[in-house]
Parts: sequence; C-alpha cells; structure tokens
Amino acid sequence: MEITGPSGIDILGGKYSQFVVDFRLEMRRRSSHRNATIGLMMKKSQISRPILGWVMYDFANSAFATCIITSIFSVYFVKTLIPNGMMAVGPWMIPAESVWSYLVSAVMITVLLMAPPLGNYADHLGLKKRFLLIGTVFGSVSTLMLFGAKPGWVHYGVVFAFCSYLGFELSLVLYNAFLNQLAETDKRGWVSGLGFAWGYIGGGLCLALSIVLLSKPRWFGLAGLDPTLPARVSFLLVGVWWLVFSVPTFLWLEDKPKIDSKSKFAFSLSQVIQTGKKVAQRKDLLRFLLAYIIYNDGIQTLLIMAAIFGAKEIGMSIGELGLCILVIQFVAFGGALYFGRLADSFGHKRTILITLLIYAMVTSWAIFMTTSVEFWIMGVVVGIILGGSQAASRSLYAQLIPRGQEGEFFAIYAIVGKAAAVMGPLSFGLVTQIAGIRNGVSFLLFFFIIGGVVLTFVDER
Repeated sequence: MEITGPSGIDILGGKYSQFVVDFRLEMRRRSSHRNATIGLMMKKSQISRPILGWVMYDFANSAFATCIITSIFSVYFVKTLIPNGMMAVGPWMIPAESVWSYLVSAVMITVLLMAPPLGNYADHLGLKKRFLLIGTVFGSVSTLMLFGAKPGWVHYGVVFAFCSYLGFELSLVLYNAFLNQLAETDKRGWVSGLGFAWGYIGGGLCLALSIVLLSKPRWFGLAGLDPTLPARVSFLLVGVWWLVFSVPTFLWLEDKPKIDSKSKFAFSLSQVIQTGKKVAQRKDLLRFLLAYIIYNDGIQTLLIMAAIFGAKEIGMSIGELGLCILVIQFVAFGGALYFGRLADSFGHKRTILITLLIYAMVTSWAIFMTTSVEFWIMGVVVGIILGGSQAASRSLYAQLIPRGQEGEFFAIYAIVGKAAAVMGPLSFGLVTQIAGIRNGVSFLLFFFIIGGVVLTFVDER
C-alpha cells in the first residue's frame, strides 16, 4: 500500500512495512550491546557536566538538520508550499528547486558576513553562551513559525525558513567555539566525535517520530483534516525538540570570563579581513583550510545530491530514501565515536585521509551503481565515515588555532564550510547539466583526491 503525505507526496513508499520491520529487528539486536558500550565509555571517560551539556546541544539541533534541511521541509517546500512548483519573481518564473537553492545560498552568504565579527565579539566579552542562547531561541522559534507555511504562503515560508536556517548556522559557530575550552588536545577528537554521535541519534529519533506522524496521522487526531497538517505539525516537533533538549546546554555549559571589556568590535567586513590575516600567518592552518574547503565540497555535495541520485538513477521511492537516511543516522553514531577515538590515537590528519580514501572509493562505485541494494550498502558505508570525517576535521582545526580566540577562528571555519556548501553543489550542477548526473558524481572524485593531497602538507604537530 502506498502511503502519501501532503498533496499526494509519496512519503513512505510501498516497501515501508518491510523496511520498518527489518530496521526494528536490527536496532533491537544492537540495542543492548550499544547501551552497554556507551555506558562503559562514559564511565571510563568521566564526562563532566559542561561536556555533557555541549553534547546535548548537538542532540537538540540535529533535528533541524535532519528534518528541515535534509528531508521533510525541503520536500514540502518544493512540492507543496510553492503552487505548481513555480514562483513568480517579477517577469520571471523560477522553479521551486531553484528557489530553495537560492534560499540556502542567501543564508550561507549572510553567515559568511556575520560569523567572524560575531565570534570575535563573543570571545572578547565572554558571551559565547549568551549568544548561543539567542541563536537557539531565534532559530527554534522561527522553526515553530513554519507551521503557518500553508500551500501558497510562499513569502511567509521563505522568510521563516531563512530565519530558522540562519539561527541554526550561527548557533553552530558559537557551539563549535566551546570545544577547545572543554577538552585537552589528547581528548579533543573523542569529545568532538561524541558530539557528532549524539547529534546523529537526536536527528534520527526526531526523524523517526516525524515519519510516524506523517504515516499515521490518525494516531494523533489529524486524519480527515487539512492534508498538509501532519507535515506542518512535524515542523512544530522540530522547533520544540531543538528548544527543549538544548536546556541542559545552558544549565551546564560554562563560559570563559571576558578577555577585554574595553574592546569594541564593529560588525563589518574589516573584521573578516583581520581574521583572515591571522589565518594567513599560520601556514599549516591555511593549508588545512584550503584542503578542508576542497574535500568538504565533495562531502557536502555527495550528501545533498545522494537522495536525488537514488530517486532519478536507481528509481527509489521517497519513503525508501527517507528510511535509508534514518538508518544512516544511527550508523553514523558508532562511526563518529570510533573515528573520534582513532583520531586521538592514530592522528587527526591520518584519520581524515582514511575517510577521504573511502569517500573516493564510494564515489567511484556510485558511477556504475544500478540497484537499490547497492545504494543501501553505500549509505551504510558513508554513515560509518561521515561523523568520523567531520569530527576529525573539527578537532584538527581546534588543535591548530590559538587559545583564547576560538570563537573568532571557528567563525572562519564556519565560513569555509558554508562556502563549500555554495560552491560544491554549483559545480556539480553545471557538470550534471552538461554531461549528466553520473558524470557529475564522477567529478566529485577530484574534490577528494585534491583535498587529500593538500592535507598531506599540513603539519599536525
């Protein structure tokens, strides 16, 4: 039986029941072992309250990344919010997919301009925690407002999608900046991995609840009402999830005292230039950022385009793809923990290079992929290394930047990441438009190879 969501969108696909049964059996089999492992790991590592509070923020805000950016809202935006899939802008008719792309680009450009001065200001006045709270409230409340984005309310939806996404991205800048003060060098990779791991769990659980809400609206008293209501209620769920589960963060996370109360910092392009000069003086940091922007181009584009590839080239339903994303969240939990530990013992740079090699192998395999079984296997492999590459990159960067300026330098880290989120999909789209999607996938190989080569010249110290 096909289960559809708003405006006839196939939310779960005909194979839903079998996938859910298989997924539940697998998760039950692993649950006792995983819980015991996590408990032993936390005991041995003696997690402090500040670290636990920091980790809980990843658990909280990953619901937004998983449900709003990656799956449910982006589909709703393109298929339901914008009538007939086209938006009139003056004399032009712009496809809904392009509107979403321009929205994401606008958010990233805004973050590029705001992040450095915001991070600098937070560092010097000891206000990282307060600014993180402001970003969280702004982003989560804007997410709650997406409930009002009914079909045809395009400008309303665009405004609050922009605001919620901006709050999410700016809060990440401040969240990342706490890593150095929470963990010493030899524990930084593990703490970073722990944050990503619990982020995948949080995002996965919220996505699972949203899938149930969409597939069984009768359980929640939503049957027979507005067909878009289940999807819009799921946006409420994400906003509440982000807000509620971040409470431990603000109760337990501690901020550093201000460095210079007399300093005042203008929110201007000059501050971005000043921070850029500081980065240029640190050659290994500059090499790492160059490598990161290249290989992260490949990673981000692979993640953004994977579902489209599965649907267009493999013929998978939206429901099957959504369930695959859900499984990847839980697989990535273990991968982030394992590679976080590996980075501390084996080296952050070596760990990243291992993940890039696997990404290159997966990309080569995808060029010739023809079945959904292959796609599922590829998804699991990517899930294993996804958190590891992110955690090791963040901890290596934290190791290379000066103490006391974490907010300012992590703002640059955010800028590079957001620049990659703009440039990677753009180049992929151009190649795909000219030569087809499989050639677009093959083009991603260059990002992983070139990024890996540049990374080998970084001195990890």
